[in-house]
Amino acid sequence: MPHDNHDHGALSPSGHPYRKDDDNELNYWQIMEIAVRELLIEKGHITAAQVHNQINTMDARSPANGAKVVARAWCNPEFKSALLTDAGQASRDMGFDIGPMHLIAVENTI
Repeated sequence: MPHDNHDHGALSPSGHPYRKDDDNELNYWQIMEIAVRELLIEKGHITAAQVHNQINTMDARSPANGAKVVARAWCNPEFKSALLTDAGQASRDMGFDIGPMHLIAVENTI
């Protein structure tokens, strides 16, 4: 127990904070997701590590990512042009993993 009677955020072996248990009953779709995920892992189509990595990637996304892209477009005319031409590739070039999403940027001219 911590010395001041409150938790300082225990970390898992991977260095991530433990998530509080959610002891609510699973709904139909949650059960289906677990079943499909476990079947894909069992059949060797994906690994548990890949699932874990993708969850971490999704958890790391935030509105700050979009703000970085916009700020760069404001400061860099060449990047702005690239962003308006192919927003997905411009975002990837900044290091953002947008997966197969087709991203479109439009200029606010108001």
